[in-house]
Amino acid sequence: MQGMNLATHRGRIYRVGGWNMLGADGEDWAGTMLALDLTAAEPMWRSLPQPFERRALIAAVADGRLHVMGGFTPEEDASLRLDIFDPAACTVAGRIHVSVADGR
Repeated sequence: MQGMNLATHRGRIYRVGGWNMLGADGEDWAGTMLALDLTAAEPMWRSLPQPFERRALIAAVADGRLHVMGGFTPEEDASLRLDIFDPAACTVAGRIHVSVADGR
């Protein structure tokens, strides 16, 4: 996976975004975010839905939330989008709650 980013928060590593270049077969974009709980007795990556496909983005934690900014879309457009993931809002079913800010 290339063009992805990692951020840590409360003993978890989050991997967001990215893509795989497949040569003549095109590209494979990450449609899910991965989370690894380092405090678990047997840490395992688990998949969480992410509401975007972007690469070369920035991920950082602020105010207890994961902020994912910028990057490039599958159409090769530069993105100004900001997605905010609140780990505390996760449910057992693996669904996430995301709020999107557009700077306005």
